[in-house]
Amino acid sequence: MAFRKLKVESCLWQHQEAWSRGTQVVANYNFEGSSPDDLPFKKGDVLTIVQPTKDPNWYKGKNESGKEGMVPATYVQKRKEVHLQAMPWYHGKISREEAEALLNDFREEGDFLVRDSVHFQGDYTLSIYFEGMVDHYRIIAKHNKWYHGKIERKMAEDLLHPREDGLFLIRESVNYPGDYTLSVCYQRKVEHYRIIYHKNQMTIDEETYFDNLNQLVEHYQNDADGLCTKLIRALPKKGDSFGAVRIQDFEAGGWVIQKKDLQEIELIGRGEFGDVYKGLYKNQFVAVKQLKDQDRAAQAFLKEASVMTSLRHPNLVQLIGVVLGDTIRLVTEFMGKGNLVEYLRSRGRSVIQKKDQIDFATDTCAAMEYLESKKLVHRDLAARNILINENNTAKVSDFGLAKYGDYSTEGGKFPIKWTAPEALKNNNFSNKSDMWSYGILLWELYSFGRVPYPRIPLADVVMHVEKGYRMEAPEGCPKQIYSLMLRAWNLNPAERPTFKEALQELQNLRSTTV
Repeated sequence: MAFRKLKVESCLWQHQEAWSRGTQVVANYNFEGSSPDDLPFKKGDVLTIVQPTKDPNWYKGKNESGKEGMVPATYVQKRKEVHLQAMPWYHGKISREEAEALLNDFREEGDFLVRDSVHFQGDYTLSIYFEGMVDHYRIIAKHNKWYHGKIERKMAEDLLHPREDGLFLIRESVNYPGDYTLSVCYQRKVEHYRIIYHKNQMTIDEETYFDNLNQLVEHYQNDADGLCTKLIRALPKKGDSFGAVRIQDFEAGGWVIQKKDLQEIELIGRGEFGDVYKGLYKNQFVAVKQLKDQDRAAQAFLKEASVMTSLRHPNLVQLIGVVLGDTIRLVTEFMGKGNLVEYLRSRGRSVIQKKDQIDFATDTCAAMEYLESKKLVHRDLAARNILINENNTAKVSDFGLAKYGDYSTEGGKFPIKWTAPEALKNNNFSNKSDMWSYGILLWELYSFGRVPYPRIPLADVVMHVEKGYRMEAPEGCPKQIYSLMLRAWNLNPAERPTFKEALQELQNLRSTTV
C-alpha cells in the first residue's frame, strides 16, 4: 500500500512497537476512515491485528464483528493484560472438577479461587464455597457478542432475524448439559449444530477440535468446513448490562443530601447491603439504608438508587435522596408498620379484615402495573418487600434486582418459591415472571404470612410445579383471588394476565368488598 500521512492530534502517541498477527489493541480515539479500505472504529473498541503492512504506522486489522480494514497504529494501543499469576487465589488452567475438589477439601464458607475459563478464551471463572456447595461464576474479560447463554431453541430462532445467511449465535445446549449449540441462518432457515465438549476441547464434527469457543468461532468465520455456511455476522446479545453508576449523576440531578441535615434515630432492620435506621430529615421521619461494605456493593447500592430516581407512584416507596461520603446512605420515605409478612403474622385474622387484604392486593398490583408500563422488571416481588405505612397503604420496595426490559441473565441466586419456572430454569425474566411472583404474594397475603409451599422441601418445589402441582386456596380466600393466583401460575408466561388486567379485576372486587 502507498504510505499515508495521517492528520492527527498532538496528543496521539508515536507508535514504536511492532505488533504480530493476533495482537489485541484498544482504540484510544474515534477513527472514521478516509478511504474505503479503512476500518472505522470508536474509542474503546477492541481490534485484532491481522497482519502488518510496509508502512509501520498502519496495520490490517479486524473488529469484533469480523470486518477487516486498515487501522492507524497511532490511534490504538496494545491491550494490556492483567497478570493474575501473582495473586495467591489464582489457580490458572484447572478444570471445574479440580476447583470443586480443592474447595471441598477445606469446606470453609466464603473460600474461593479464580481460574482460567475452560470455555471462553481470555475469560476467568470464580469458584466459591457457599452453603455446602461450590458455585461458579464467569468473569467476563472479553465480551463475546455471539454468546447468549442458556436460551432454548425456539428463542434462538425468534432472535435470529432478519434470516440472512451466516447470522449466528451460540447458546448453552438444553438437551446436553455441558455442551453448546451453534444456531446459524441459511436460506431463510435456522440450522442448529451441537458443539461437543470433550476432554477440555470443543468440536462439531468430532474431527476438528478447538481449545475454546473463541477458536471455534474464528475457524468457522474463515471457512464453512462442513457447515451450511461460514459464520458471517454475530447476533449481539441484548439485555443484561452492567453499566456503572456515577456519583456525579446524583449530584447533577439534585439527589444529594448533606449528612449534617440527617439524624439517625434507631436501628430498625438489616438489609442486603447494610443496616436500616429510622431517621429524621427536615422534620419528617425517613428510612436510612446504610451501606456497610462499600468495596463489595457500592455499585449495586447506587444502582438501586438510580432506578428509584426515575419512579413516581403512590404505591412505590419513594427515594428522598442519597448521602455521599465514606459511608453511602439511601434515604427513603418511612413506612411505620414495616413489611407485609411481619404485619400479617403479628396481627392475624382477628385484626386484619377482608377489606385490608383487598386493599393491600390492589395497592401492590397498581405499583406493578406502573412498573409494567415502564417496562421495568422487579425480579424480587414478595410480601417481605411490600411495606405498610401508618395509613395502611401498601408500597412496593427493594429495587436492588430491578432491570429494564425482558432479558436473560447469567448466574445469581433467586428466591425459588417466588420465582417463575422460566426464570429459574432459563434465567428469563419479564413482567410475566413478576406476575408469577405476584400470585405467590397473594397466597402469602390470604394465608396471613405463611411460607409458600408448606411441607414441600425447597429442592423439590420446581419439580412439583412443573408436574402441575399448585397450592390450594388459603382458608377464607375469595374465589376470584384464587382464580387470579392460578392464572398467574400458568407455566406459559404468555397465558398469564398482565398487571393492567389484574388491576381491573381487583378494583372491581375492591368496590364490592366491605
